[in-house]
Amino acid sequence: MRFFLHIALFFFLSFPAAAELSVSVSKTALTEGESFQLRLRQDEGDIKADISPVYKDFSLIGQQSSSQTTIINGTALRKNELILTLVPKKTGEIELPSLKAGKEKTKPIKITVSEAGSVSDANGADKPSLFLRAKIGDENPYLAQQVPYTVRLYVPDDADLLDGAFTPPSAEGVVVEQHGNGRRFVETQNGKKYSVIEYAFLLFPQKTGKIALTPAGFRGVVSDPFARGRNDRTQFSFGGFTMFRDERNILLRAKPVTLNVRPAASVGAWLPAFSVSVKETVSPSSGSVAVGDTVTRTVSVQASGVRDSQLPDPVFPETADFKQYPGQSETGSSFDDKGIVGLKTRQIVFMPVREGSLTLPPLEYEWFDVKAKKTRKATLPARTVTVVRPEKSVLPQTESVADVQKDRPVEALPEKTVEPDVRQTPVPSSRSFVSGALCGFAAALVVLLLLLLPGRRKKKGENARTDDTSVRFAEKAFKNACKDNDPTATGKALLMLAAAIFKDDPPSTLSVVADRIGDAALSKEIAALNAAVYSGRKDACSGKALWDAYKAAGAKIRKTAEREKSPLPPLYPE
Repeated sequence: MRFFLHIALFFFLSFPAAAELSVSVSKTALTEGESFQLRLRQDEGDIKADISPVYKDFSLIGQQSSSQTTIINGTALRKNELILTLVPKKTGEIELPSLKAGKEKTKPIKITVSEAGSVSDANGADKPSLFLRAKIGDENPYLAQQVPYTVRLYVPDDADLLDGAFTPPSAEGVVVEQHGNGRRFVETQNGKKYSVIEYAFLLFPQKTGKIALTPAGFRGVVSDPFARGRNDRTQFSFGGFTMFRDERNILLRAKPVTLNVRPAASVGAWLPAFSVSVKETVSPSSGSVAVGDTVTRTVSVQASGVRDSQLPDPVFPETADFKQYPGQSETGSSFDDKGIVGLKTRQIVFMPVREGSLTLPPLEYEWFDVKAKKTRKATLPARTVTVVRPEKSVLPQTESVADVQKDRPVEALPEKTVEPDVRQTPVPSSRSFVSGALCGFAAALVVLLLLLLPGRRKKKGENARTDDTSVRFAEKAFKNACKDNDPTATGKALLMLAAAIFKDDPPSTLSVVADRIGDAALSKEIAALNAAVYSGRKDACSGKALWDAYKAAGAKIRKTAEREKSPLPPLYPE
C-alpha cells in the first residue's frame, strides 16, 4: 500500500501546479495624494496580466518585479511577483478593478481615499498629511488674456519632504509661463501649522470656448514615521551599516478647472492688457534737416500683462510730405508683481520729399483694457520738422597774381653800374621798323592758331571719352553690387552712377534718382532698395530685379540725361 502512495506522490510533484493569480494591496485606507502598493503573484511563467483597467482611477508612479524559485524533490517551482506603486486620482470609495491573466482572474478591492487633512491610523495617532491647493485669477478670460494661476503645497510640521517637483497646469491651446521662482512661508490651517511652498504660473488661452485645464500637480517623497513594519520602506547603507528609511511616495493634483474663453472684443490688432505706454525719441533732435537727410523716430511700447510676441508693430499713417521706411526692431519681456510685461522698440525712418515746414504724423496705438473692459489708445503727438536746402560746398578761392603783388612789398633791385658802349649802332628808319613789326605779328598769329585749333579738338574728344569711361566704370560697379545683393553698396554705387550720368546736377538721394528718371518699374525697385538700406535687411530688395529694371529703363535714362543738358549753342561752334 505504501508503495502505491509513494508512486502517487511522485506523479503529483512531477507535474507543475496550476498558474494561480493572486492580488494584494499594502493598505486600503489612504489620504488624498498618498501612494500604496499593489502586488500581483503568479506561480509558474511570467505575469501577463492586463493592468490597463487600473489607469482609470489610479496613477502609476512606480513598477518593479521579482522572481523566486524553490526546488522540491528535484522539481523547480517558480513564483513571480509584479509590484505596482499607485496613487488614487480622486477621493472617496474607489474600486480597484478585477485583473485578468489568461484564464485567471482576481477579485476587485475597495480603496477608501480621504480628503487632505488629518487621518487617524489603527492606533489613533495622527498621520502627517500633505495637500495641494490652487487658485485661478479669472475663469472667464478674453482670448490671449493673461490669467494668473497659483498653486500651494502644504507640508505639516511632523512630515519631512525628502524630494519632489511641481508640474504646471496645461491644456491644448493654452500657453503657460512660470512667474518667478517660487516662495516659502508658514501658514496655519484648522489649528495646525504647515510649511507652504508656492509657485505661480501665467496662462494665455489661444482659442475661444471651453478649455478643460489639467491642474497643477506635485510628485514627491515624504518621510513617514508610521511606515515601520511596512513592505514599502527603502533600504540604504552608510559606512557598512544597513538600515531602512521610512518614506512614502505622494502624487498630488489640484482640483480641475475649466476656462470659458471669450473672443476678442475689438477688430484689428487685438491687445488685451492691464496698461500700455508709448514713448519715442527723435533723431536728429534739432527739428531741422536738409533735403536728402532723414528723421528717425524710435518708438518704445511697454504693455503690462502681455507677452512681447503679442505686441503689434507701431504704424504711422502715410503722408505726402515724407516717405517711410522700417528700421530695426527689438522685443523682450520682463516680470513685475502683476505678471509679465512685454516690450517692443521699433525704428521708423522718415525721408522728406520737399523743403519747408513739414509735419511728422501722430501715432495711435490701440489696446483693450481687460479691467475696464473697454478699448483705449496710447498716442504720440505730431511733430513739426523744418526741411532746408542742403548747403553747397564752397571751394577755396585762389589769389590772383595782381592781388599778391599788391599786398606784397616790392623788393629793391640791387644797383648795377652800366658802362657806356663806345661802339656806334646805326639807327633804323621809322618805315622799316613798322613794316617789320607787322610781319612779325602776323607770323606769330598764324602759328598760334595752328597750335590752338588741333589742341581744342583733341581736348574736346578726350573729355567725351573721359565722361563715357566714368559712366561705364560706375555702371560696372553698380552691376557688381546688385549681383552681391548688398543694399548699402548698391545704394552707393547707384548714386555714383547717377552722378556720372547727370554730371551737371548730380542727385543727392536715391529717391531723387527715381524721381529724376521717372520710370515706374525702376522707381519701385529703388524704393525697395531704400527700405533695405534703412532696415538693414538684405531680403527687403532684389539686386537682380533692380539691375533688370535699370537695363530696361536705359533709353529713358539717356533721354532724360540729354534733355537736362544746357540748351545754349556752343560758344565756339566747329
